Formats: sequence, structure tokens, C-alpha cells
Amino acid sequence: MKGTLTLLLHSSRTTTQILALLTLINAYKNSLD
Repeated sequence: MKGTLTLLLHSSRTTTQILALLTLINAYKNSLD
């Protein structure tokens, strides 16, 4: 598991996708308020 996390952290493409996903989630939550 730890090895997988390390791999994800070193993959800038995956990190960008995660950040984009988090941004979408935050925008969705804000629209609900």
C-alpha cells in the first residue's frame, strides 16, 4: 500500500488528476450550500 502511495505521489499526472477531482468536489459542495 505504501509503495502504491509513493508511486502516486511521484506521478505528476496522477497528482494533477487528484487535485482536479478535489477541486470539483469542493465546487460541488459549495454549490450545495
